[in-house]
Amino acid sequence: MPCFLFRFSPILCLLTLLSLSTALSQNSWAQAEEFGGEVPPQESQCESPNVLLLLDRSGSMLDDDKWGQATQAITEVFVPYFDTLSFGLMTFPSFGACGVDEGTLAVPIGETDGVNLSDVYLASTPNDEALTPLSEAIRIGHAELEMIQRPERRGYLILLTDGIETCAPGALEDSAPIASAQRAADAGFKTYVIGFGSLVRRSTLREMARVGGTEQERLVSDQSQLTETLQAIIDSATTEVCDRLDNDCDGYVDEGIDCEPACNSYADECPCNNDLDCGAGETCENQVCAPPPCNRICDNGYICQGDNCVPGDELNEGPTPGGMTTGPSGNNNFTDPASPQVPEANGMNDNTIANSESSCEQTQPYSYFALLFCLILLIKPRFFKTGLESS
Repeated sequence: MPCFLFRFSPILCLLTLLSLSTALSQNSWAQAEEFGGEVPPQESQCESPNVLLLLDRSGSMLDDDKWGQATQAITEVFVPYFDTLSFGLMTFPSFGACGVDEGTLAVPIGETDGVNLSDVYLASTPNDEALTPLSEAIRIGHAELEMIQRPERRGYLILLTDGIETCAPGALEDSAPIASAQRAADAGFKTYVIGFGSLVRRSTLREMARVGGTEQERLVSDQSQLTETLQAIIDSATTEVCDRLDNDCDGYVDEGIDCEPACNSYADECPCNNDLDCGAGETCENQVCAPPPCNRICDNGYICQGDNCVPGDELNEGPTPGGMTTGPSGNNNFTDPASPQVPEANGMNDNTIANSESSCEQTQPYSYFALLFCLILLIKPRFFKTGLESS
């Protein structure tokens, strides 16, 4: 009986029972999660994507106040997301007619605290000498994302331009930006492409979007259309996916989508990419979810396999003296059905029927009596003191 220590320390007795209660409670939650039941609430992990906006500041952006309209639309759409979106801004060219510097973002990705976009725009105002290095802008943007990217966080480029590639050699003015978008996509970063005004080459933008993984270019002609387009892109980029993370940072995980069941070695068979794809306590090894080492005790007739009690005859190698059977690992915790045995006194409820869907650990009936006993001990210590002295 776990409370035999009450003679010496009632506090120790109570702590022991509380620890037992906590362990049983945690086991129940793990069971519920494994078989699709309700799990205890926990703080969601916000993993919104990294989004880097590539803003064209070539001289033509001054025409028809495209620069003013673009910056106002960017402010209207992105500022409300500063607390939940890992946003960054790069203007190009960053120097001279075609230069694009690596590591000199106007707003570093995810560092929006205290940022005043009006000051950023003022420092990046276009000039007549600036051209349109689309290919180099995408290449540098891709490199910036790659430096900070984590496996569990998605990354996107948003290209906003009013023209065509004017910094690559003539023969490459179409193929160079397309190739840059392709390389970014190959690295896992999609590229959204927005053409502002009538000077763009739509066929090139369309191909950039296609190889960039976003299917279609977006064409806009004024601030209102640009605002709607940017908002639609953000909504798409922050859409929840089935990854057990809070992608849109609204406090909920994988809401509104039908997730496939998690991989585990008992319920289903499916390839895993990392430990997050597996059940509680499992690890992903060679795209297979491996169960944790068994540390439970099963009733007679069952063996603990992968934290579950399963019928022992599935693994039996043959009977041993006394009617006991031995599994491949030498386990003799189950009985040969042909030779019924009297259950060994082990403090367990050996009449409980276990199966492959039950937990290996059963609630101990005596724990409740022991808890009550300890509570009485704490409330009425004189009663036990008198009893001990008389003995």
